[in-house]
Amino acid sequence: MGVVDLRCPLGGHHCRATSRYRAASRLARISCHGKAPVLSVSEAGQLLEALGRHQHRDLLRGCLADLLAVMCASQKTAQALAAAGGIIAMVNSAAAMPSDRPVQLYVLRAVSVLAACHSSSAKVGSLSSSDAAAAAGMAHAAGQRFADATVQKAVCEALASLVACGESAAAAALHAGARQATEFAMGLGNLEAAGSRVLESALRTSRALSKACGGMHGEGVGELVAALRRNMHDASILAEACNALRERIKHNPFATECAAAEGCFQAALAAAAAHPQHLRLQVFACGLMADIIDASESGVAEIVGGPLAASDAAGLALKACLTHSSSLHDSSRKVKAGGADGLIKSFARISKALPVESIIGVLDSHKAATSPDGWVMALKLTCDNMQVQQLLIEAANNLVREGLGLALIQAGAVEGIIQAMLHWPSEPGFQRASCEALAAFAWCDGQHAVASGAFEACMRALRRHQAFPWVCTPALEALAAQLLKCNPANFARLAAGMAWEEDCWDLATGALLRHPTNRRVLTAANQVLQLLSGSTEEDTVVRKRSPPGSQQC
Repeated sequence: MGVVDLRCPLGGHHCRATSRYRAASRLARISCHGKAPVLSVSEAGQLLEALGRHQHRDLLRGCLADLLAVMCASQKTAQALAAAGGIIAMVNSAAAMPSDRPVQLYVLRAVSVLAACHSSSAKVGSLSSSDAAAAAGMAHAAGQRFADATVQKAVCEALASLVACGESAAAAALHAGARQATEFAMGLGNLEAAGSRVLESALRTSRALSKACGGMHGEGVGELVAALRRNMHDASILAEACNALRERIKHNPFATECAAAEGCFQAALAAAAAHPQHLRLQVFACGLMADIIDASESGVAEIVGGPLAASDAAGLALKACLTHSSSLHDSSRKVKAGGADGLIKSFARISKALPVESIIGVLDSHKAATSPDGWVMALKLTCDNMQVQQLLIEAANNLVREGLGLALIQAGAVEGIIQAMLHWPSEPGFQRASCEALAAFAWCDGQHAVASGAFEACMRALRRHQAFPWVCTPALEALAAQLLKCNPANFARLAAGMAWEEDCWDLATGALLRHPTNRRVLTAANQVLQLLSGSTEEDTVVRKRSPPGSQQC
């Protein structure tokens, strides 16, 4: 049993009062900076039995203060108290003095700790529905009686801990008034300076209730949307509200319809626009808009503003992705933000509701397709839209001609195109455009193209779509460009693990045999075969010059 640094459960300014309560208590075995005893289940049961016999106010306060401090200091003791029926004992203590604020506050905080033991430890056992209902009813009554920020926050935390104890406990807490208590706390969130902390706790509890009880048939959606509208100045509260709404409407068509009717989409749009630098808010707000758009696509809900509102949402999601592009690749920031890669998925889901022209317009309005980093980000954002990706890849040739080839390569353009080719392997038009772009990038940096897998990607396209001469030509030209621009001494090392020479030879001769009258196929195939068969003086001359119309990198 070691020395534990205990903080007073009521905060520093209450230490003097807490010491007075403990001085009157027979259980005064610890102080704010003392040793915490480790109790067995039987000893914990004896303490709880003694707690029930205290009728004097100061004695009861002292006992509760001691027990709460011990629970916070020793997890084993907290588990023992939980296993000995600590929650129902706390509820009985609160019922003995319902008008005493310190008693209610101690009990609420003790319930939070004890319920956490039930949800996290198999040794303690699951919390019974009756105990969960009794504790939730007590919390609801305390919240109604004491309308201050400290008690309201403690009520929300206690309810969240109870809801986390399983479906039966969550359902019992819901029927005992957990939702009403949460909404009451939410309504009081703006009444005092500490109200933002209350509102955040209430929103987290609301989300936990929705997750455990399947959306609760849409109850409370209006209050959550109102919380969004009232707190446009506070990004943290907006993030919690959007997250709670997402959980409330999840797999719940009626709740989704209620949210859309209450103007949830417009509120989320305004929240995202108000705080563009707050990554967590952007993730949840864009996800919420995407959820409602998905519902509108299936006919469940109708968005006020229709395609125009969806276009605005796509623009905000794109802006968030561009603003936080560095965070999307930072795993530590991603975890902290609750999944920053959700921004990319949200843009893809939102853009499904828009025609191709509108998506291109959104990209152009934010100049996403005219800078190297923006182009690569736009390609990732439109991963589920083949037409938009093909237009972006076709536009890459123009960027290379403008001298942005090396910058695009450094931003990851080659890898992005190869990934897109793997995503749409059966689309000959897409493969043609991709091979043309890879050829342009190979003339800028053939060694990087080969090392990134562009050679293998072009061979896959040629193998799968050899029936189309307009795919064979760019694929063969891209292969030739890589053979020409990559140092021959390094080519075998860069293409390690590939039987590239035999495969490439077979594919080039196959294209010749398949299209013997197509001049462009013949020219490109013969060049590849010449390069594969060995360098000659003529080949050396060819190596030193660029093909007609080559771009400046």
